[in-house]
Amino acid sequence: MKEEAITWRAPEYTYREKSVDWFWGAGLIGAAIAIAAIVVGNVLFGIFAAIATFTLLMYAARKPRMVEVLIDHRGVKINRVFYPYNILTSFWIHNHGNAAKKLIIESERGVFPHVAVPIADDVDTEKLRDYLLVFLPEEEHPESLSEIVLEYLGF
Repeated sequence: MKEEAITWRAPEYTYREKSVDWFWGAGLIGAAIAIAAIVVGNVLFGIFAAIATFTLLMYAARKPRMVEVLIDHRGVKINRVFYPYNILTSFWIHNHGNAAKKLIIESERGVFPHVAVPIADDVDTEKLRDYLLVFLPEEEHPESLSEIVLEYLGF
């Protein structure tokens, strides 16, 4: 069965501008954790905390990249990564409240089995749902705690 493909481009996450105070606060908290770890004798954790804080600050300053999504009769392609339907087990479309719309697909991969894909505003989610139902069962996948926390922090 070859139906018309569904494609869209969307930012990988909803970007929220962070104030200078946000960066100072995050930096000071990270530095305090690193210093406390070194003071209690856990130098390795102190180094890890410093590197993690630096990485967090760099990631927070980065603007989101555009994600290109193609869904056709063979599977789901997100940028350059292709997920054929035979390794996917189900899907769910988060479309509630003020939160950004997301397509969650579950694969058989052992590590990171859930893939969250942002859905552009101009995509008809009912059409997308009907299209995917031809190939995959719909199963609710709640957002993970890490996704909720990162969204709350503005990532």
